[in-house]
Amino acid sequence: IRCQKDNMISIESFIAGFAYGGTTVMVGQPMETLKTLTQVQSAAAAASASSGGTASPSILRTARDLYSTAGVRGFYRGGMPLLLGGGLMRSAQFGVYQSVVPTLEGRYGRTDARDYWLGCVNPHVVAAGWAGGIGRG
Repeated sequence: IRCQKDNMISIESFIAGFAYGGTTVMVGQPMETLKTLTQVQSAAAAASASSGGTASPSILRTARDLYSTAGVRGFYRGGMPLLLGGGLMRSAQFGVYQSVVPTLEGRYGRTDARDYWLGCVNPHVVAAGWAGGIGRG
């Protein structure tokens, strides 16, 4: 793919956003899986405890059991939709943000410290952040 210099910032931002979104899922998915499994097992243990069953398992025990039955893949079960969704949402957020900043600067000029709100908040960054959040959906 050949990119024009003017479009390079937006394309890079979309790619960076996708990488960020995917990374957050790759890092967070195992803990989400463990949390969900522990909650389900705790509810089942509570139901069986009333009829003389065992106590609810710890998250470490859940992790050990999951690893012994499903390996590392078990921690990422059901994660593909989250990976794609997280990547696409962050891609839109980063790309829109990075596209809005130059648009605002082209229309209103670059801001300097005298234009900052409270002396430290760049209004273009705030507006671009809002646009990125809306772009994310």
